[in-house]
This record gives sequence, structure tokens and C-alpha cells, in this order.
Amino acid sequence: MRLKVGDSHTNSSELKEFADWILGISDGSHGTPRDCGERIEIPEDILVKDWDDPIEAICKETYPELFCEKNIDEHIEDRAILAPTLQIVDENYMMSLNPTEAQTYYSSDKACPTESNNDLLASIHTPKFLNTIRCSGVSNHELTLKVRTPIMLLRNIDHSTGLCNGTRLVVTRLGKHIIEACSKVGKNKSQKVFIPRMTLSPLDHRIPFKFHWRQFPIMVSYAMTINNS
Repeated sequence: MRLKVGDSHTNSSELKEFADWILGISDGSHGTPRDCGERIEIPEDILVKDWDDPIEAICKETYPELFCEKNIDEHIEDRAILAPTLQIVDENYMMSLNPTEAQTYYSSDKACPTESNNDLLASIHTPKFLNTIRCSGVSNHELTLKVRTPIMLLRNIDHSTGLCNGTRLVVTRLGKHIIEACSKVGKNKSQKVFIPRMTLSPLDHRIPFKFHWRQFPIMVSYAMTINNS
């Protein structure tokens, strides 16, 4: 796990202990069975105790610089709010704390044609319907970004420069057809990269047809799933 990277033996040991605890929650080895699920005991040193608004409290503990108008860029990539699934994550609150101007990008989606039922597919799987589909490895139809927003790549772009699926970056400039971003950590620190729109055919066994999706292969990454961490 990337959580095991530390700058000292003590930090590495603490990160490994935390990583093992997180994985235990993910695989179900931690927790006491209850009628409506499981009860999980949170270690005292990472427990958020005093709060009125739980969402604000979690965000403030994870990204305190956003609440005191300090420069968060140097810390944003080594922090994340962890969630069981992205379906329960609302990035809009974190985005609202960023005072820079927002820009929204929309995907272009269409069903893949076949020789036998091209007209039928077009009438059933309309662009409006395809825009509502959310599946693994595909960003949303409506992607809103701001400068200094953390993002995660959803596709391998260039292994030689570290642009791989799961790589976290920080947006530095928003263009009409391309996004400029850079890494604040690692061997490629401060190196600018340019992310284009890509046309792909998402593969998801839950979707009984193929469709083309054209969008930036990224997602806002203030939060991520436990498995991706």
C-alpha cells in the first residue's frame, strides 16, 4: 500500500499499523457483528471527538489548511478522506472551500454501433441516458474542476512520467481541451503534465452493451476508496 511510505522508521511503523487497520475494515476482519451491520472500534489517536457538523469535522481534520487559508498545495497529495465507496462521497463541499473559479467539462457519450441493431441501440441508449451511467474507471458526465484541486488519473497515460491509473496530481491550469497538472511529491515533483480528453469504451459486466465515452480520464480526489488508498 502507498500508505506505508514514510520519512522515518517511526512514521513507517505507524503508517503500516494504520494501513493494516484500514485493510482489516475492508476485508471484514475487524469489527463486532451487530443486527444492522458491524461495530468497528476506532483508535483513540485518529478519532474525531468534538463536532457539530460531521462532514465539516472530517474535512477540517484532513485538510486543516483549507479552513485557515494557508497554502495546501504541498500537503494535498499525501492526504485523503477514505470512504467504503465513492457513491457516498460528496466532493462539492470540499470544492466550495476553494475560492478559485470553477470550470465544468461535459462528456460526449454514444452507444457503439453494431451491424444488426444500430437504429435500435440509438433509440434506446440515447446520449441523455448514457450520461447518467456511472461505472468503475469512468469519470462523471459533468466534471467540475478548480485550480489547486487534487485529482486522480483513471487510466494509464504515460508510465515513463508516472502518469498511471491511480496517480494523484494537483490541477494548475484549466484549458478548453486540455488540463495542466503537476505532482507535489515523488521523483516527478513539480513536473508539469498535460491531460487530454480520451475516447474509451468502459468495460463493466453490469452494463450489457458497449458505449464510447469521451472525457478527461480523471476524478476529483479529496476522497478515495479504502481499496485505492
